Amino acid sequence: MKKLWKIFSRAILVLLIVVAVAAVGARLTGRDISILGYRQYYVVTGSMEPTLHIGDVVLCRERSAQQLREGDVLVYHGTEGELAGKTITHRIIADPVQTENGWQIQTRGDAQGAVPDPLVGESQVIGVVVAKLRLVSALYRFFITPWGLLAVAAPLMWALISEIRNLVSIAKEERNNDAEK
Repeated sequence: MKKLWKIFSRAILVLLIVVAVAAVGARLTGRDISILGYRQYYVVTGSMEPTLHIGDVVLCRERSAQQLREGDVLVYHGTEGELAGKTITHRIIADPVQTENGWQIQTRGDAQGAVPDPLVGESQVIGVVVAKLRLVSALYRFFITPWGLLAVAAPLMWALISEIRNLVSIAKEERNNDAEK
């Protein structure tokens, strides 16, 4: 049972490290991570209230402009005005239209009084929201607090110290074995 727990805890540690490194890498490079065509995004404005709230984490599935329909919640790269350079999550308010310049999509936030966004081109499309990740949202809200950071840092420090102790113990054993020979 001890061996099984040791294997399980190390696998979890490795998984956490990989996810953390990927998240930090994505943040530093400014790129989104796509796993099997899915990406996750954090909602930072109230433009989609009451459907999506500030702090919600949503799962987005990659889609082409031809696959989009009125009513879908679209995630796209903003290119004009105050939306330039931002990732936007707004609802499609009319079926996409194909023009000589490619597909054009009309979106706007669900919040009361929201005005339509500038037309979205197919090159801006990331995908559509397929799920609101309630547990991930709650965990994210917790882990950005001081207590949440402590909850992550303490076990990681414990694991790091434990591994260092194991390495020191192994080095001592090797030294003793060499001395005996």
